[in-house]
Amino acid sequence: MQNNFIKIIKVLLIFTEMVIFACGAVVIGWVIFPVLSLFLQGSQKRRAFARIIRKSWAFFIWMLEVSGLVKANNVEQLPKIQNKIIAASHPGFLDIVFLIGLIPN
Repeated sequence: MQNNFIKIIKVLLIFTEMVIFACGAVVIGWVIFPVLSLFLQGSQKRRAFARIIRKSWAFFIWMLEVSGLVKANNVEQLPKIQNKIIAASHPGFLDIVFLIGLIPN
């Protein structure tokens, strides 16, 4: 009985966090980016968009870690990576979210 309860809680957490991720994507794509496009041009706009995506994905990773759904190991080494090619190990979207959210620039 307790195992079923824990599974239900995990499913609800996953669902809630995916809804938050999707709502954030809609707000960023339909509100924040169009408004910023009115004021920024060229490389300044591209850098601002990249920073917003990275920060929002870092927030999503933080939510996943706080809820106990994932645990990121050895992330302190990621900001030190320079001049390297990083390949995601499988086609899941979380690999990309983690890489973009945790590696600056």
